Amino acid sequence: MMKVGTVGTGMVMGIMMGAMQEAEGICVEAVFSRSAERGREFADKFGVAKTYTRYEDLLADPEVNWVYVCSPNSVHYSQTMQALEAGKNVLCEKPFATNAAQAEEMFAKAQEKGLLLYEALTSPFLANYHLMKEQLERIGKVKMVLAGYSQYDKRYDAFKAGEMNNAFDPNMAGGSLMDLNYYNVALLVSLYGEPERAFYAANVERGIDTSGIAILTYPGFVAECHGGKDVTGENGVQFQGENGMVQVVGPCNSMAQIKATVRDPEDPNPFGGWKKEEFPGTAPFTHWKEEVRELARIVNSGDQADFERRKATTLGTMRTIDRLRKSAGVVFLGD
Repeated sequence: MMKVGTVGTGMVMGIMMGAMQEAEGICVEAVFSRSAERGREFADKFGVAKTYTRYEDLLADPEVNWVYVCSPNSVHYSQTMQALEAGKNVLCEKPFATNAAQAEEMFAKAQEKGLLLYEALTSPFLANYHLMKEQLERIGKVKMVLAGYSQYDKRYDAFKAGEMNNAFDPNMAGGSLMDLNYYNVALLVSLYGEPERAFYAANVERGIDTSGIAILTYPGFVAECHGGKDVTGENGVQFQGENGMVQVVGPCNSMAQIKATVRDPEDPNPFGGWKKEEFPGTAPFTHWKEEVRELARIVNSGDQADFERRKATTLGTMRTIDRLRKSAGVVFLGD
């Protein structure tokens, strides 16, 4: 049984608390918040008895065997390392760390302590991720991938007015690449590994990327990943192959629906005959619940091979993100 102590009281943690309440094999044991009032309010909302205002006290709780770190990006490393040192398994929200060097230290510490360490990256936990992979087998050699996730962040208004906040602060490891576009890059790495070349053309304001386009090249194909927190757009992914196309409808972190268009080689049409298929979609905002259910199942089953695959994706993604940031001149305090 995963008995979780939570770190963070923001929107994502609220969604994940509800998901953990509904999943089998996992429960929330305690809530940590530096604000006693906020922590108690948050815990009461989800029926959690224990709250802590000192992180060390949460880590000393013998009933807590997992810590879910869902705090600002820049402290993922320190809070995860503290939890591992205290003998707790960790689920760390994406982006996993400020940079790849930190990520490697985190996994090294987990191995040293004989503990599990996962990144809370929704896509590879979802059933539609596996359906997408099955459909990719039907479209022949992939030649281009187009992935987009843009969603206007209201905090950009304050940023434009001269205020600084976590979402756009380079000292907090903010920006679009570490948020929305991170999902696109991680999806490519989970499927194909690290790219041969990686370049990021970004809109940079006051040292942080508010939006941008990443180009990843692989043997035989190229991928374009775009994302923005200062714009809005039509989100989704297209895998374009010699024999068809696989489409992820909506942002790839939720994978709401999968569509496939496959060429019929027997069709006399010189431009090809195409068969289109649409697979059943999922209800909005259910991907977090699916992520938690699948994580609990994997952990409680002791699937070490799955752990190693996800570890490789996380490390490969962080190394790729580092390369992309460097090409755009985006530097973080943790670098």
